[in-house]
Formats: sequence, C-alpha cells, structure tokens
Amino acid sequence: IEILLIDYLDETLGDEEKQLVAEHLSCCDKCKEKLSETKNLLGLIDNQKQVLPSAGLKMNFYQMLEEEKGKTDQPSEKRELTVSMRKLISIAAQLVVFVALGVLIGWYSGQKSSQPELAQLNQKIDQLSQQVHYASLNQPTASQRIKVINEINSAEQVNEKMLDALINTMNGDESVNVRLTAIYALSDYKHVPKVKDAFIESLSLQSDPLLQVTLINLLITIKDSKIKPALKDIIDNEQIDSQVKEQAKQGLSVQI
Repeated sequence: IEILLIDYLDETLGDEEKQLVAEHLSCCDKCKEKLSETKNLLGLIDNQKQVLPSAGLKMNFYQMLEEEKGKTDQPSEKRELTVSMRKLISIAAQLVVFVALGVLIGWYSGQKSSQPELAQLNQKIDQLSQQVHYASLNQPTASQRIKVINEINSAEQVNEKMLDALINTMNGDESVNVRLTAIYALSDYKHVPKVKDAFIESLSLQSDPLLQVTLINLLITIKDSKIKPALKDIIDNEQIDSQVKEQAKQGLSVQI
C-alpha cells in the first residue's frame, strides 16, 4: 500500500486502486502517518519554484519496478521474492521523494540559509539507502548477496545495523561463499567487541571446515581470554575435521 501513496495523493490511481488504498487507510494508523509525511514532503516541493530533478529519476524507479514485477512473475521465484521486493520497492519509493526534495533544498540553499534542513535530509537518505542494502541481503542468488555485502562494507561509516546484518549473514546464510564474504567484511572490525564476540560464537556454529579455519586464523590475531576455550572446544570435538583441529592447535600455541 505504501508504494501507492504518492500516486494516491496525486490522484493518478485507477478507481479500484484508489478504493483499495482508501479502505486500507481507514483501518491502518501506520499508513495514515506515512500518508501525512508524504503529503507534507510533496507540499514542500509544491511550494518551491519549478526547479525539479530530471524526469529520468522517476522513470528509472518505475523501470526498476517493472523489471522486478517481471522477475516475480516467474513461478519458481514468485513466493521467495514477494516479501523482500515489496520492502525494497517501498524503500525505493521513499528515496525518490527524498532525493527530489534534496535537489530542491540544494537549490533553495543558494537563495537563503537552509543547511540544517539539507543535513537532516541527507541523513534520512543515507538511512533509507542502508535499509535497501539490508533488505537486499534476502536476494535469491548467492552472487547478489555477495555483491550487497561488498556494498555494505564499502560504507564510509560503520554502524550497529550494518554489523548486525553482516553477523546474521555470517551465521545464517545458506551459501558457504556468502558466509565467507561476510566474515571477510567483518574482519575489518575484528577489534570491535561486538564483532570479536560474534567471531568466537560463530566458530562453534560453523560446520564447514573452510569457515572454521578462516575464523581460527582471524581469532589468533586477537588477544582475548575467551578465544582459548573456543579453540580447545574445537580440538576436543570428535566431529571436527582433523585439519581444522590441527589449525586450532597451532592457534592455541600462538595464543599462549
């Protein structure tokens, strides 16, 4: 429903869609609030001179929307993509509004001081962009998820949500390659307590020898009293691969 709010305000929806949105708004406070926020933003845009961003901005969004609709029409992927794509499209729709407003405020700042408003808007755009990345970690193919991890890791500033997303991927993704990529991405923050503890915990969760050895090699570069017990658990576990155990023994000697 949220993706229809802009067109609902612009009165460009068909009768059926318009009725659907109206009925939903009558019983959904969250969407009512979103409608009010969107209306206020559009009002700010209308109050400025006609200095608008390129029409390609909105066209690109709708092109993306149509492409994703085409993908979700495929029977084998439709159920997997529906929830994640709805979330992605909703966030993308908000980005269209905020980027358009950013162009206007950027122009308006040349006429009078509006730096606080511009800074606040830029922060909101950054937050929405991050949400796109986090939602994209549910993409159906491993290569797409690896690409998203690399994009998240290229962010200029680390934040809790980014670390949580990478940690969850490291421990829960079905693809070994995706989990390995998440480990490498997190290795840049191995001295952050949250990440360090996540590495120690993940060592007991992973069953693939490659991931176990990678984590061991990371942990032996960190000084922490909790690492030795974790390595000993690997050595004492009869189900662990012998080469992994040997790596843990070497790591334990380094820690000592």
